Amino acid sequence: MLAPYSEATDDDAMLALCCEGLAVFPGFVDELRERVGVDAHFVRGGALHVALDAARFAQLQALADVHRASGAIVRLLDRVETLAREPLISRSVVGSLLIEDEAQVDNRRLGARSSRRVRRSAFVSSASTISRSRPMLDASADCELHAALSMPRSS
Repeated sequence: MLAPYSEATDDDAMLALCCEGLAVFPGFVDELRERVGVDAHFVRGGALHVALDAARFAQLQALADVHRASGAIVRLLDRVETLAREPLISRSVVGSLLIEDEAQVDNRRLGARSSRRVRRSAFVSSASTISRSRPMLDASADCELHAALSMPRSS
C-alpha cells in the first residue's frame, strides 16, 4: 500500500515524506516499465475505512476533516454508497471514509521481477529528489536493484 494518510502518523514530517513518496511513485513505476519491462501494477484506487457503528462513523468524519486539511482527497460514503463500492462488506456497515488518492502496487512484481531483469546496470528514478545511480556490474547472474536517495536538507 502507498497510503500515507491511512498510516495514521502524528509526525508531520513523516506524513510529508510519505506524501512525497506517493507523488513520485507513478513516475518511478513508469520509468521502471520503460527501462526494464516490469509492470508493478500501480493502481490509485484509494483506501476505504469502514464503520460498523455510529461511534466509528463519527471518528471517520473527524478523520476526514484532518486529512482534508493535510491535502488528501477524501469522501465520506453513506451505507448505500459503501455497499455499492464494496458489495461483500458486512450488511451492518454504517458508512465509510474513502481516501481517494492513496494507491497500491504489487511488491512481488516490483521487487522480484525487477531484480531478475536488471542485469548490467541499475537505476533509480530521476523524479523529484531521487537521483540516478551509476551503472554497476555484478559477478553473479542476478543483480540487485540499488537505490541512491538524495534527500534535500530541511532548513
